[in-house]
Amino acid sequence: MEKIRNLILYLTISIRTGAFFEKSNETYRKHIQRLFEIIADLLKERGDFTLKMKINYIFLDDDRIDVSLDIMGPYRLLLNELTIRNIEEITFHKGLEKEELNDFIFIISRTFPKDSKDFEELIGYLRNRGIKNISITMLSKEQHVEQDKSFKREALKIFLNSIFYLKDAFESLYTNEQINLTKARKIIKLFTDYVLQDETFMIGLTTIKNIGSYTLNHSVNVSILSIALGIKLGLEKRDITELGMAGFFHDIGKSNISEEILEKPAPLTEEEFEIIKKHPHWSAERLLLIRGLKNIPAFALRGILEHHIDYDGSGYPKLNIEKPSLFARILRVVDTYDAMTTARCYQKAFTPIEAINYIISKKGEIFDPVIVDKFVELLGTYPPGTIVQLTSGEIGMFLEDGNIAILKEGGSKIETDTPRKKVKKILSGEEVNIDPTSIFIKYTSMQ
Repeated sequence: MEKIRNLILYLTISIRTGAFFEKSNETYRKHIQRLFEIIADLLKERGDFTLKMKINYIFLDDDRIDVSLDIMGPYRLLLNELTIRNIEEITFHKGLEKEELNDFIFIISRTFPKDSKDFEELIGYLRNRGIKNISITMLSKEQHVEQDKSFKREALKIFLNSIFYLKDAFESLYTNEQINLTKARKIIKLFTDYVLQDETFMIGLTTIKNIGSYTLNHSVNVSILSIALGIKLGLEKRDITELGMAGFFHDIGKSNISEEILEKPAPLTEEEFEIIKKHPHWSAERLLLIRGLKNIPAFALRGILEHHIDYDGSGYPKLNIEKPSLFARILRVVDTYDAMTTARCYQKAFTPIEAINYIISKKGEIFDPVIVDKFVELLGTYPPGTIVQLTSGEIGMFLEDGNIAILKEGGSKIETDTPRKKVKKILSGEEVNIDPTSIFIKYTSMQ
């Protein structure tokens, strides 16, 4: 049992380490060495063996692996790592060599095949690399459906938990306690993995607004949208994690501002707006004062500090720079989009299309044109959360991958198993008294 426990632990660690470090990295190679020793012992005892994933369990050959609480975390992480790569089985064969294992782990840690064609290409690439003593099989269609349902429920759970984590983080600042940045980084890495697995569903989650408070929910949404846009822009995975952290904490300086100002249901006075304008500086300052600064790199801090500086150099705070940093330019776009599409005490929510059209109209002035173009491409013609009237007369809301939830009885019932219908016009939630948040949560609970 101890060997199987260690197999789960070191296989998980190796895959996750391989996603962030090169093969020559000492830490990565130590994990591969330990994993190879464990696999070699099992091959000696059992001969060829297979790790199989079935829904929420892992089997060693035909025996389900029972895990204790101390290994439950890595066990669930391994299930997730295999799911996002569409892997149902991994078989290890006698004759396996360490460098063969090294190449295999490194390749799959950075590969996310989305369909059978991608998966066949991955298998071909593994063969071409000389990997003959490890074989993999793809998730069956039935397995994929069940895993997809499980994934969506788990993603929603992590989304909601991240809001509660931020709530605790804000409260820690009030009492001068330390923020658990390690936990924040784990959340961001999960968000990154989830976006890689199902980009449109994760973007759909950002239609959930004002859970807990605007600032908390908004910060989570900005983090997810930043990660998705960073991937679209082709950033390295390590940079995407730091970008996600910047989005997660970009408004934490608002903990310095009273609720009376943040939630004021009327226009701010000049003095009140001057206080609001200090929050990027306070956000960066707050994180600088946290122990373990190594967890927040300088370019993430700069993104936080500059996220209200426009592409043409205007905005706030006033800094002696020609252009805001890349992270700041990404945050400027997604921050604006999520803010505009969220109903506030002093404004109605804009529709996703209205928000996108505004952002497009300010290309080259407020927003980086390249980033705007990629963001529009990311969201698609009808972003998740877009409420429409169909030519059939029905009211619907776009969910993910262009799918529409047909809303019945004012949104109290939804039907998703419907043929694609043509859009007649775009509606606001206020026009038809429909809350996109409740619709998306209801849709996810149906999975």
